[in-house]
Amino acid sequence: MIRMITKKKYELNKNFSHDLKAGVIREEKLAEILADKPIEVKTEMGVWQEKGNLAIEIEFDGKPSGLYKTHSEYWWHNLEVRNEAYMSLFFKVDILKAIVKKIEDKYPHRIVMGGDDNLSKLVLVPLAGLFFLKEKDLKWRNP
Repeated sequence: MIRMITKKKYELNKNFSHDLKAGVIREEKLAEILADKPIEVKTEMGVWQEKGNLAIEIEFDGKPSGLYKTHSEYWWHNLEVRNEAYMSLFFKVDILKAIVKKIEDKYPHRIVMGGDDNLSKLVLVPLAGLFFLKEKDLKWRNP
């Protein structure tokens, strides 16, 4: 059975000047964040390639740390390959906390100890899963 699509879900915007304005607005927003807002910066140096996870620290030596202690509004997570920047992921801290909390609650096997002397409690966030989240999973707010 062949199903034909009779209605477009969206129209492509062929207006370059409109797209350019939208791009400039987003560039200005990013510049504002980078200039004026506190950002927590973390780096994964290799294991992420083998396991496909971000390791987000939430405790150190039994006390809140990392994500659960930061006062930053944004979280910048670098992924390196052979000590070189490969890519970076940029999160609002409240959204990353919601992701990590969901993993803590539903997938306790993703909580591991690591870091110096295994004193850090880490939540392993599957990289691929970050791109398939549903709005209901995170209680998205309307702007």
